[in-house]
Amino acid sequence: MSAATADAPKLGQFSQLQKGLAAVFKGDPVISNRSRVMRLPGFYHNKKEPVLVTCLNLISASLYPDRYSEGHAACHAVAR
Repeated sequence: MSAATADAPKLGQFSQLQKGLAAVFKGDPVISNRSRVMRLPGFYHNKKEPVLVTCLNLISASLYPDRYSEGHAACHAVAR
């Protein structure tokens, strides 16, 4: 097991982690159900006809260094 895997949050922490990240990055706090898969760029959404998910607008984390640090700290706090 790699160090990255050992430090990764556990499955039971998923909802707490998602809610924390939503709060830090002002996202939707309802998105915390692990049975729902997030649509990620580069993967196909297969609910009906497969559609390749793309990113229409990408904002660099460097524009929000304070929030990035908060989110990073929140992830590590939940993982412990």
